[in-house]
Amino acid sequence: MRFSATVRKSWRRLRAKSFVWITLWSVLVLMVAVSLIGYAEGLSFRDSFWWAVVTMTTVGYGDISPATLGGRIVAVGLMISGIGLLSVLTATLATHLIDHQSKLERGLRPVKEEGHVLICGWNHTANDILENLQADRRHVPVVILADLERRPIEDADIGFVQGGVTRETLEMAHAKKAECAVILGDETIEDTHSRDAKTVIASLTVKEYNPDIYVCIELVERTSLEHAAVSRADEVVVSGDLTGGLLSRAALDHGISRVVCHLVRTDVMGEFYRLTVPERWVGLVFIDCLKQAKEAHDMLITAVETRSGELMINPPATYQMQADDTVVVISKERPEI
Repeated sequence: MRFSATVRKSWRRLRAKSFVWITLWSVLVLMVAVSLIGYAEGLSFRDSFWWAVVTMTTVGYGDISPATLGGRIVAVGLMISGIGLLSVLTATLATHLIDHQSKLERGLRPVKEEGHVLICGWNHTANDILENLQADRRHVPVVILADLERRPIEDADIGFVQGGVTRETLEMAHAKKAECAVILGDETIEDTHSRDAKTVIASLTVKEYNPDIYVCIELVERTSLEHAAVSRADEVVVSGDLTGGLLSRAALDHGISRVVCHLVRTDVMGEFYRLTVPERWVGLVFIDCLKQAKEAHDMLITAVETRSGELMINPPATYQMQADDTVVVISKERPEI
């Protein structure tokens, strides 16, 4: 059994390097033919090499042809071996290319992206997330890590790794170099509490693999928030809260839901962006920054977050901007200030 396993392992290694071996064998046959034809016909190395390449590729220009018996024997041997070797070489190359592309489509190859957004899981919101990420002017690379048989979208620029959230798949998805991870709920699990539990476990796995990555998770039930702290997620979105809040505001103030939906999509009129306060705003009061932002950048400041994490929606006009503050603005595209 051990001998059989060794043979199979050696055969797999040989197949993996078959293209290299065939290439080396082709070069060896070519150089032997160059030496023999040069000796038999008295040709220079340049003429011998030219003749050998033309003959091996079956082009046959006829500008140089062997006149001696030895040269013709070399020619026949090179024609026969050349056709076979080139056929095997091109077939092997095509097989490797097809196999490589197939593994990329099935998510069986590690990705090399850095500073990317890692989307863990795939559900009905994933397409919208991708559209918004791709529409942003930062053009952040995206990698999908999902338990799917094939790449879920036909876009070769988006990386894909097949499988659940484990250390092995996170390594293949280059999660150590990812900027952010978005963990989506598994809609194949009907029980929403179990779905949220799986999301929490996935978040914890990602954080244990890379403590520095910013993790956003999607939960269905508000009651699952008490477990979110265990997941070490940096940001939690409860889809049930969003739906309920939007519908209640729409009932009381008609049209509010349309405004909010527009503000969270990149492909419409405007969207929320989070920016660091520029140096020229430090020390200014909020009302002056608000005026400058609108006049110079056509954006509206809606909130300020302090270094301590305090979030002020519609801050007081007299609030003085600090160096470590960040602002949330509404703009048609990501501002550069």
